[in-house]
Amino acid sequence: EEILIREADAYRAFRAGSTAIAFAPIASLASGRVVGLMARPLLPSPRSGPLAVIEPDLARRAGWADALSRWLLAEACDRSRDWRSAPLGAVRLCID
Repeated sequence: EEILIREADAYRAFRAGSTAIAFAPIASLASGRVVGLMARPLLPSPRSGPLAVIEPDLARRAGWADALSRWLLAEACDRSRDWRSAPLGAVRLCID
């Protein structure tokens, strides 16, 4: 029952446009330099705190993983265009 509640909460927030995106650095073990960024979707969650990562299995089970993936990819690509002139330069973008 708790899983169904979380699925319903997440889907409602996604449909309402409350989804946010977080980027975590991916560092090279050899150089210690940032070589990429991992994009993860976040939603406001009254049960998990202000923002909670949307677990891919949750969206998959509930049947809206494709919509979430399309949104995440488009949002991450839009944001990455702004970084071309940033100090990081060209980095790989990974979608989770």
